[in-house]
Amino acid sequence: MSKDDKVLYDDVIESHGMKGAKYSLYCKTCDSWVPNTANYEMKKEGCVAHSHSCIKYPDGTIRGRDSGGAVPNES
Repeated sequence: MSKDDKVLYDDVIESHGMKGAKYSLYCKTCDSWVPNTANYEMKKEGCVAHSHSCIKYPDGTIRGRDSGGAVPNES
């Protein structure tokens, strides 16, 4: 991997009871709230879905892509 490559990943968890939750999912990697885009049937079965991902830049900074309507945590 060259120094110009970006690494794409996420660590999204359910935000049950988290202070200041704006959505039902939370990305621990970039500290953002992420909407659950699972349909009704999936949610009924306990599934979650999202289109969020993060980018780790060569200098070590991590930023969430502005995909899926993620909102940065302001607390």
